Amino acid sequence: MIAKNLLKLLLTRSNILTEIIQGLSLSGSLFYCTYMKNNYLNKSKKEYYMNDFNFLLKLKDDFWGLDKGLKKILTHINCNENIQTLYSKFSQGKDANGNQLSYLEFCYTSKIELELFRNTIPFFINKYNTNSGDKCYYLFNKPIKNENYIKHAIKTGLACLDDENYFLINNIGIYLNSNNIKTHKLFWKDIELSF
Repeated sequence: MIAKNLLKLLLTRSNILTEIIQGLSLSGSLFYCTYMKNNYLNKSKKEYYMNDFNFLLKLKDDFWGLDKGLKKILTHINCNENIQTLYSKFSQGKDANGNQLSYLEFCYTSKIELELFRNTIPFFINKYNTNSGDKCYYLFNKPIKNENYIKHAIKTGLACLDDENYFLINNIGIYLNSNNIKTHKLFWKDIELSF
């Protein structure tokens, strides 16, 4: 309980603290803090990321293009001025490693940060961690340089590859690993309703 109260105080009172939190909503005890300046979504960043998203909508690429069923959902989410999608995957079956993983990575404005950590994320963690083996978790990512960026690579038109500063923003990923395609469909429906 002390850790939760300390975290609330730090989240509401500090402009220089970012948190890497995993499992706090469940256990109330696991968290790690790194000091650096927060970087939130704002009007100019929203425009930048929307330009990249609009390019992605036109992309005909099996690897980097949108997964089947995500265009409408992500377009809906990106209409929200406080949220911007960065990466996504809608599992259509097992990948090369035998996983069935769906996820949404997004950045957000400071205005909704507490709502995300107090309500939205706990909703997904509680609903999608089941006895049937489904696992749902989230990761908070502090602003970092883009690991996909290669300095002298041919430009693709996708900022997630071409811009070394693409991930210099606070972002959260919500992940679901499940062997049930119906669970993945429900997960994405809940994401659409929650954002």
